[in-house]
Amino acid sequence: CSRDWSSDVCSSDLGNLHDGRRHRFHRGGDLGSRQVAPERVLPVNTSRRLPFFVRAVLVAAAILALPLAGSVLYSTLSGPGVGALQERSDRFWSLLAVNGSPRSHFNSVEEMATAADVIAVGRITQVSAGREVRDLGAEALGKPREEASVFFADATVLVEEPIKGAPGTSIRLQLLLPTPHILGALQANLPTERGIYFLTDMGGYFAKEDPRSALSMTLAGTYDFVSPQGLLRDFGDRVGVTADESDSFLVDESRMSFSAALADTKRASSE
Repeated sequence: CSRDWSSDVCSSDLGNLHDGRRHRFHRGGDLGSRQVAPERVLPVNTSRRLPFFVRAVLVAAAILALPLAGSVLYSTLSGPGVGALQERSDRFWSLLAVNGSPRSHFNSVEEMATAADVIAVGRITQVSAGREVRDLGAEALGKPREEASVFFADATVLVEEPIKGAPGTSIRLQLLLPTPHILGALQANLPTERGIYFLTDMGGYFAKEDPRSALSMTLAGTYDFVSPQGLLRDFGDRVGVTADESDSFLVDESRMSFSAALADTKRASSE
């Protein structure tokens, strides 16, 4: 089985908390002949108050702690910051070899947009086990199946905005696994940021060679990156890349804000 085509990112009840005394609150009506004695208001014992200077220190400390409490509350409500999101995303993509099926290299967004069958803004929502391509010849020579086979995972990309082509509401993106044992790590580090996906229709790619081939039918509706450069991740004020950042094209892209890269992609796709 040739592998040139297969490289890709290929309750319990609550107890009574009172101290044994049960209070029944009357909300109107006849109390009968029982007389309820008024409660006696006890004088406040001011001798037990903290000294003035101690109270002043405590108040000052509480005021000084407000900004920190607000920061913690904001962080809790707003979720992880961009740095944490990128670390998670980097862990995910570092487990994979994002090669792209055609093994192409581009020097601009325009070139990459022209080569892509589908371009969409989306985010990965799940990853599951994909297909296995066995090399029976290698197995016959004694090579263990796990080493002889090529394993894939299927990532579901939820489409937020189609830019080129007709991807529908979701995309099945195949990811090449160096070993099937990393699937759990991928699922544990699922990236949450959106990105611009430049993709190749794998079924169509092989149908160009033989429209009735088993491979073209197996891969119908499956997509792959057009190249290692085919994913631009959204980290707000800049773009995150998954390929070699020494690539001059990607260096330029990584210096841009995501909104600027998205505008460039839309312009290039419309030309």
